[in-house]
Amino acid sequence: MVTTYGYLLLPLLFPMLASAGELHQLYSRPEAPTGTEADYGKTCAVIEQEIAALMPLTYSKKPAFEKDPYVGTAATVGTVAFPVALTYLAYPIAFDHVEQNQIEEVKVRIEALRQVKASKHCFED
Repeated sequence: MVTTYGYLLLPLLFPMLASAGELHQLYSRPEAPTGTEADYGKTCAVIEQEIAALMPLTYSKKPAFEKDPYVGTAATVGTVAFPVALTYLAYPIAFDHVEQNQIEEVKVRIEALRQVKASKHCFED
């Protein structure tokens, strides 16, 4: 049985049901990346070089949570000796969030450059 308060909480739990307006969305919608004026002034070779330089920035060298040796050490030390060592367990999660945001920004830039290459017909002879 849903109380009156439960009905009042529905718009908070499901913002898209409350309104179709942009102000009530929890997550942003994907947008098609577009190149800048400077990008359109570049040659196809320069665009390709920039994409090649950006690609390594989309990789992560951070080990998975269960394979990270520091996580096991923090859990062992935190359990046995110093409980404050358990606070390290939150660090990989926070780092992953920041890293994923950075990777996403680079991927959007790469896609914008690919769009510029396509509009300039770089693949045609």
